[in-house]
Amino acid sequence: MESSVLSFPTRGQGGSAGWRGNFAPQLVEELISEYHPALVRDPMMGSGTTPDVCKRLGVPCWANDLKDGFDALTGEWKLGGNLTILHPPYAFAIPYSGSVWGQKPDPRDPSTWPPERYPAFIAWLNEITFHAYETMEPGGILAILTADVRKAGRLYPIPFDLARYGELVANLVKIQHNVRSAGTQYSSRNFIPIMHEVLMLTRKPRLFAFIIEGAQTRAFQFDLRQFIKASWPALVLAGMHEADDKTDLQTLYQVMSGYARVKLAQAQGIDWQAIVRRILQEQDCFASVERGVWQVNKPAIRVQ
Repeated sequence: MESSVLSFPTRGQGGSAGWRGNFAPQLVEELISEYHPALVRDPMMGSGTTPDVCKRLGVPCWANDLKDGFDALTGEWKLGGNLTILHPPYAFAIPYSGSVWGQKPDPRDPSTWPPERYPAFIAWLNEITFHAYETMEPGGILAILTADVRKAGRLYPIPFDLARYGELVANLVKIQHNVRSAGTQYSSRNFIPIMHEVLMLTRKPRLFAFIIEGAQTRAFQFDLRQFIKASWPALVLAGMHEADDKTDLQTLYQVMSGYARVKLAQAQGIDWQAIVRRILQEQDCFASVERGVWQVNKPAIRVQ
């Protein structure tokens, strides 16, 4: 990237120009050129801009969306990748479900929530950001594109209100082109029109210890293994790393038995060992080397 200001007046190849609010394909191209990812992840792909660009450039990609049945808040993310792109709805700025896609609003879609639920929207996005961060390998880059929105004279500063996970690499300004508000006539314009977005880039420096900072969150660190909201895929990966990336199931169970979510599952009568086995079988970053013995498939999740 040549500077901290990004501007793409003409849309490139990828996704659909008719999908409201989606970013230019050149943004994905710039990120790929800068970080040379082994795997790109995008859990809110919208019209498919990210996977389209990745396919054209020959970069492996995992992309999904609520419209296709994947809920980034509760779904199991693909582990690994050294570039994750998050482009969430800008709160209530553009309602998606029931308008851009689907026959009716989806209650899981925060773009349909009223402005009074803005704090809930920030909490929703912070939790999704956590899931993106916990499932990355150390050294991975998390790119979050957001913007301020205005409603009934009030400014909602999304980039400012978000918690920041990891080490800040850069805050870039992306100029917005061809936005509907630019052609709107206002009887009184006693405000500054919003014509930019903010692209925040952070890096995950360590495997277990998380760094969280932000306007609504004081700076602190915590251990993934002692966090009851950690996802099962991330915990299995953590356990495999603690076991030196190759181990038999019984040793893995023993390593994970001290994790906070595992203890909670045991107290609730949940067969957490069955969950571990399923994840080992479903996530392609794990490989079975012999009966009952698994290893981390490092090329699938680490920067080459």
